[in-house]
Amino acid sequence: MHAREDGVTMFDTSRIYPMLDKVQTYLGKWLEGHLKQIYPTDWWERCVMSVLVPEQREHVLDDGAQTPEDLDLAMQITVFRGNWNLLRRKFHLNPQLYDDAAAVKRIRNKYSHKKSGKDYEERFEHDMETVKLFLKGLGAQDSLLNENLLTGSNENGIYVNQRNRNNQENVIMSYRDRVNGITPISFSAVIDVAHQALPNSIRRAPWIGLEHGIVPLNTEQKLDQYLAAYGKMHVEKIRMSFGALETPSEDLRAPVSVVDWGCGQALATCSLFDWLREDNNIGMGCIRRIHLIEPSNLAMERACINVEAYQRQYNANFDVKRINKLISDVQQDDFRIEGIQTNVHLLSNILDIGTVDLDFLAEFIRHNFTGRQIFFCVGPLNQGASRIKEFAIKLGIPESDILSRCQGRLAQQHGTVSMLTFIIDEGVASAKKIEFVPTAPVSVQDNIALQKGSGTI
Repeated sequence: MHAREDGVTMFDTSRIYPMLDKVQTYLGKWLEGHLKQIYPTDWWERCVMSVLVPEQREHVLDDGAQTPEDLDLAMQITVFRGNWNLLRRKFHLNPQLYDDAAAVKRIRNKYSHKKSGKDYEERFEHDMETVKLFLKGLGAQDSLLNENLLTGSNENGIYVNQRNRNNQENVIMSYRDRVNGITPISFSAVIDVAHQALPNSIRRAPWIGLEHGIVPLNTEQKLDQYLAAYGKMHVEKIRMSFGALETPSEDLRAPVSVVDWGCGQALATCSLFDWLREDNNIGMGCIRRIHLIEPSNLAMERACINVEAYQRQYNANFDVKRINKLISDVQQDDFRIEGIQTNVHLLSNILDIGTVDLDFLAEFIRHNFTGRQIFFCVGPLNQGASRIKEFAIKLGIPESDILSRCQGRLAQQHGTVSMLTFIIDEGVASAKKIEFVPTAPVSVQDNIALQKGSGTI
């Protein structure tokens, strides 16, 4: 039950995640079946949307969710408890289920965030039992509580042994094989390949179990799910920020170094490759060096596979530097910037994360990078959106240049965007202007953090 990470003994919590996945799948189907019996026609609006808080409703709209099974576990439990009086009276439920649901939500939150081994070990078995009791209280069969079965549901809602189904596959292509089989390479094609690799039961709603990307993407399947669920939305965001450059062939003075902060699977870097080739016919020849910064070994391996596929197909002559660290742990000698004219900083869905130290990041860039700096900053229009503004101000962008910048709903994909593109050249910082008309208004009430004078919330 113990593993070692960075020389520290860690408690193995891997047993809890399949069980929480089972709760999410089962509870989603349970809610739909029971709520439809209460309000047969308008159950979704009356029983689901009406009990979610504004930020949760925004997520539902962004994801295109249409059934409780499409919701993450936290929202499912909000729906369950929000309709408790109706459900209890109609179906004579055990009153203990109300508290059990809250306990499962706390357990889900607890194991979504990394803590020390002691934090987990003392109550791990109790947490496992609580999750099982909740499932059993909902009417789940004993077979579903068996930890040795990795279960999923097929299109008919019947639970099957996922492990056995996977073992029946004659050939399982590695991720490298799948990506190397794409010709010509594009990140849109990479996303499609990831989507096709998912089991049928997950392919329809790949966001299930990802908790909007906050859970650790610690398996190949979860990485595929993330690309399938959010990849095209993130590509649209980052490519919008590239479009803020009015004269990219002049702005990107060669040789160029690309720094992908919190790169994940190198979505932003590969999107930059696509944009250089497809939108501007500049090509990738201006790029001398790629810096990929990512603490996850599994995601880093994929990032390198993706970048190397572009490098090979387009005969690109650049070096790839792997920096397998948290942003807060990077050091000057992690980077190779000698001889570089332009440093391109990609900050895609990273600045809105509260654990990223904006003071450290801004100070590190200011003291360790020379020449022209181009920053492409994008993220969701959520409670952390104002951190893009804060970061830009720390690097010298006037606040008056930021408040009117791009924010709204995406035109092609479900989702919202907050973005800013700016350049620092010879110590002078300037934001790039871009016209953006959101396809639907975003309520100021739902995003107080974007208002002038407010901080993050």
